[in-house]
Amino acid sequence: MKEFLHQNGFTYENRDMKKDDSLRDIIEAKYGTRKAPVVEVDNEVVIGGGQWTEENWKQLKELLQLQVQ
Repeated sequence: MKEFLHQNGFTYENRDMKKDDSLRDIIEAKYGTRKAPVVEVDNEVVIGGGQWTEENWKQLKELLQLQVQ
Protein backbone atom coordinates (compact mmCIF):
# COMPACT_ATOMS: atom_id res chain seq x y z
CA MET A 1 0.00 0.00 0.00
CA LYS A 2 2.74 2.44 0.97
CA GLU A 3 4.65 1.75 -2.24
CA PHE A 4 1.49 2.10 -4.35
CA LEU A 5 0.67 5.48 -2.81
CA HIS A 6 4.26 6.68 -3.11
CA GLN A 7 4.54 5.60 -6.77
CA ASN A 8 1.33 7.46 -7.60
CA GLY A 9 2.40 10.67 -5.84
CA PHE A 10 0.03 10.54 -2.88
CA THR A 11 0.97 11.59 0.61
CA TYR A 12 -0.44 9.54 3.45
CA GLU A 13 -0.35 8.99 7.16
CA ASN A 14 0.36 5.43 8.27
CA ARG A 15 -1.26 4.55 11.59
CA ASP A 16 -0.16 1.14 12.86
CA MET A 17 -2.82 -0.60 14.94
CA LYS A 18 -0.21 -3.12 16.12
CA LYS A 19 1.64 -0.31 17.90
CA ASP A 20 -1.44 1.53 19.20
CA ASP A 21 -4.37 -0.71 20.10
CA SER A 22 -6.63 2.31 20.72
CA LEU A 23 -6.72 2.73 16.93
CA ARG A 24 -8.60 -0.58 16.71
CA ASP A 25 -11.30 0.89 18.95
CA ILE A 26 -11.57 3.97 16.74
CA ILE A 27 -11.80 1.91 13.53
CA GLU A 28 -14.37 -0.39 15.11
CA ALA A 29 -16.54 2.54 16.23
CA LYS A 30 -16.34 4.21 12.80
CA TYR A 31 -16.47 1.21 10.46
CA GLY A 32 -17.43 -1.89 12.42
CA THR A 33 -14.12 -3.73 11.96
CA ARG A 34 -11.01 -4.22 14.07
CA LYS A 35 -8.85 -5.53 11.23
CA ALA A 36 -6.54 -3.68 8.88
CA PRO A 37 -6.16 -2.56 6.22
CA VAL A 38 -8.53 0.36 6.35
CA VAL A 39 -7.81 3.24 3.98
CA GLU A 40 -9.55 6.58 4.45
CA VAL A 41 -9.61 9.03 1.54
CA ASP A 42 -11.26 12.33 2.42
CA ASN A 43 -14.67 11.25 3.75
CA GLU A 44 -14.66 7.83 2.06
CA VAL A 45 -13.17 4.52 3.19
CA VAL A 46 -12.03 1.21 1.73
CA ILE A 47 -12.05 -1.62 4.25
CA GLY A 48 -9.86 -4.65 3.66
CA GLY A 49 -10.88 -6.28 6.92
CA GLY A 50 -7.94 -8.67 7.19
CA GLN A 51 -7.10 -8.97 3.50
CA TRP A 52 -6.86 -6.67 0.51
CA THR A 53 -8.72 -7.88 -2.58
CA GLU A 54 -8.94 -6.87 -6.23
CA GLU A 55 -12.26 -5.20 -5.40
CA ASN A 56 -10.52 -3.15 -2.67
CA TRP A 57 -7.90 -2.03 -5.22
CA LYS A 58 -10.67 -1.03 -7.65
CA GLN A 59 -12.48 0.99 -4.96
CA LEU A 60 -9.26 2.71 -3.88
CA LYS A 61 -8.28 3.63 -7.44
CA GLU A 62 -11.76 5.08 -8.03
CA LEU A 63 -11.52 7.17 -4.85
CA LEU A 64 -8.08 8.41 -5.90
CA GLN A 65 -9.38 9.05 -9.42
CA LEU A 66 -6.84 6.72 -11.01
CA GLN A 67 -7.56 4.70 -14.11
CA VAL A 68 -9.19 1.45 -13.07
CA GLN A 69 -7.90 -1.55 -15.00
